[in-house]
Amino acid sequence: MTVAEAMEIATTHHREGRLAEAEEIYRVVLAQMPENAHALHYLGLIRISRGNKEEGLKLIRQSVEMNPSVGLFHMNLAGALLDAGDVHGAE
Repeated sequence: MTVAEAMEIATTHHREGRLAEAEEIYRVVLAQMPENAHALHYLGLIRISRGNKEEGLKLIRQSVEMNPSVGLFHMNLAGALLDAGDVHGAE
């Protein structure tokens, strides 16, 4: 299975609420390709949704640093910061 195929499966799991399955695949992808900003980003969203805001924010920030041209990364980072009460950071 290619990384692209794994990401497609993981994002399908993610969209359909199977977060444990998605997280496992994102972690496998990152073990093979640590620079995969999308896997980092989506893993960060899962970590936040599962109550680990610190780790989630760290992962999303890393994804923004790796690929600052992806607007979705910035939007989700701002939303996560707002949820965490960091209005200034979200700006």
